[in-house]
Amino acid sequence: MPTNGKTIIKDAVAVCSYLSDYGVDQGNAIASTHSYTFDEKTPWNVVRDVADACQTSGGAVGFDGHVDPPGNLWIFPRNSSNSTVDLTDKIIRYKIDYDTYRVKNKIKVYGKTAKILGPLDESTTNWNSIGTISLDSSDKMEGSYSIKATYTSTGVNLRYHFPTPIACKFGSEYKKLHLWIQVSADTMSNDASYHIQLYTNYGSSSGFIKYEKIAFQGKWVELEFSIGPGEEWFENNSPDWATITDLEVLFLNGLTSSLLTLKLDGVRLVKRFSGSAEDSSSQALYGVRMPEPIVDDSLTSDDTCTKKAQSLLSYYKDKVTTLTLTTFGDNAFKPGDRLHVVLSNDGIDDYFRILEVRHTLEDVLWQTELLLSNEPIMIDYIFRKIVEAQKTIAGNQ
Repeated sequence: MPTNGKTIIKDAVAVCSYLSDYGVDQGNAIASTHSYTFDEKTPWNVVRDVADACQTSGGAVGFDGHVDPPGNLWIFPRNSSNSTVDLTDKIIRYKIDYDTYRVKNKIKVYGKTAKILGPLDESTTNWNSIGTISLDSSDKMEGSYSIKATYTSTGVNLRYHFPTPIACKFGSEYKKLHLWIQVSADTMSNDASYHIQLYTNYGSSSGFIKYEKIAFQGKWVELEFSIGPGEEWFENNSPDWATITDLEVLFLNGLTSSLLTLKLDGVRLVKRFSGSAEDSSSQALYGVRMPEPIVDDSLTSDDTCTKKAQSLLSYYKDKVTTLTLTTFGDNAFKPGDRLHVVLSNDGIDDYFRILEVRHTLEDVLWQTELLLSNEPIMIDYIFRKIVEAQKTIAGNQ
């Protein structure tokens, strides 16, 4: 069962007789809940993993912590605690590392495959056929109608023309075609078959084709096909998945001429939800850097995909500076605190987060070595939006 992160951390501390949970999130800033199993996990691993994942109500991801000399564990929002130490005239030596490799300034996120174009068969608009088209409200599998075409010949078709060409080439575009099909003939040929065709240009027969022999008559059969590059479709006249103008279903009765009926229902195309974000200032400095698109099936709208992309962009669009700094010994340095660092010769005047503190003693010389980083905080815009919505609902009650 999902539990507030503060409770999980306190439960882990309770296992340690030498630790007190006195300083765990004293400001009740942890707003996120988590599911966690303690099996085969040390208390420290639990504290570290949960603290890294906890979020504030503003969507800021990550809490820091340290243990003070009396044994109190302190857990607090990342970058919320400033060091009391002033480094002026106390820096002995330092080393600077710049990480520009991490920079990503154009992010694409795909969510769940559930965004639908259709059903297309609830009216005759944009449908064409060699035969007579009509809607059928009595024989259908979903919605209000199926669509049917009748014709006396060796074949009959139903063709839908998309008002605007659709794209099925990339991950954010249409990836599934679904339909119900029913065929019947006064005299059914042993060679009867159906063809599904997606055209780039109907006039030149440029398109992608699937066909199967028909082993059914007078009953509905559900079909679903994956569409796009790499899927098993026959190609005719160099079609392009980026521009699909027409969908045609064709019922061919071999060489046997007969009264043919073709019915379709639940005709729809499905694609993933998607969103993107980019930063022109970062692109001007580092060029366009776009990682592999992120696929997250937990995202169920274009808006949540966009917010996920914005979250990642804000975290990755800038380089990160790491400092290894040696100063005179001081036990007031605490991991997680923000420390103001001025290195005039290198143009640095900024706050850095203390990642590690190491004390050394050589003869009577006590020195403290710090590992510092100005890596930004990850802001989860999706979580922030949910919390804001919850506050609005609570305020209206």
